[in-house]
Amino acid sequence: MKLLYLTALLIAVQNTKTAHLTTSTTSENGSSIASTYSSSHFSLRRLKRQSNCMPDGYLNKGVRCCNKCRAGTYLKKSCNGTSPSECHPCEEQGYTDSDNHLSSCLRCIQCQEGNGQEVEIECRATSNTKCRCMKNHFCKTPEKCDRCFPCKECDNNTEEIVRICTRTNDTVCKAKGKEQNYLWLIVLVPILALVPLLYWKRKALPCNKKKSFDTKECVAFIGSNSPKPEEPAVPDIDLTEDILQFIAGKIEPRAYHQLGIHLGLGEPKLQQLEADYRDDIKRQGYNVLYSWLQSHGKKGAFPKLIEALRKESCAYTADNIMDALINRKENDVTDLE
Repeated sequence: MKLLYLTALLIAVQNTKTAHLTTSTTSENGSSIASTYSSSHFSLRRLKRQSNCMPDGYLNKGVRCCNKCRAGTYLKKSCNGTSPSECHPCEEQGYTDSDNHLSSCLRCIQCQEGNGQEVEIECRATSNTKCRCMKNHFCKTPEKCDRCFPCKECDNNTEEIVRICTRTNDTVCKAKGKEQNYLWLIVLVPILALVPLLYWKRKALPCNKKKSFDTKECVAFIGSNSPKPEEPAVPDIDLTEDILQFIAGKIEPRAYHQLGIHLGLGEPKLQQLEADYRDDIKRQGYNVLYSWLQSHGKKGAFPKLIEALRKESCAYTADNIMDALINRKENDVTDLE
């Protein structure tokens, strides 16, 4: 009996220890879970507080929403319980282009003359410098241009220009006389087909009208082999705003695009001007000439423009403009209207 009693007592003691151990483990696990919940709850509260900041604010050190600095300034000192953020304006050659909490302004880029670049738009407090290729230079990667290359020059003795150089495309040359064996056939057939039509319609062509200041023509007589009279020398005239507007009014609107190409503006610039002034053709023509004048400069600009008009089969327009500007009295453009 004593043996059975001792055995039962040992079993009871063992069960008591096991129950205590289980309770202790549960307590420890419960504490761990509570600790994890507390940490996670804190992170959620912090995230919620950060999301409650206004769009023009930011969370400073995870405890306080501060106001951002406006474009053109940077954060000198974050806000506290009594005062807002302290913002200072960007110094020279520094900028920020949006609301921010930067500790300093971004550095303006420098256009590299050694890489064929020049400044198109100067750096401002709210925008970075914008560079472009110098005259007679082009960029192989216009979307992100880091270097401009000199335009190719065609050999006048052996080559002719197919496409002039622009800021986004190099000059394209081809050998003189190339493909002439077949080209004359391609050209001759349309000419022979057009001769009867041009004969009957010759009186309606602007080329056959008497020259006057109201004449607007850019119709080339295709296939004419008659010798051209020697063109008079063109003096250099200062192209003021009034004169530029007068010239733009004398050019046929449909000739603006091709004239701009011949002057070297390039397709992207011309397409932008056509989109900007789609509803005002006169302003479109004026801005084509104005954009070209800005890149060319006034010196020698008038002879260059007259030469371009003549090459674009607008010889009468060129002569009328010259007559009006060279023979005007006392340099008064208002007399030309």
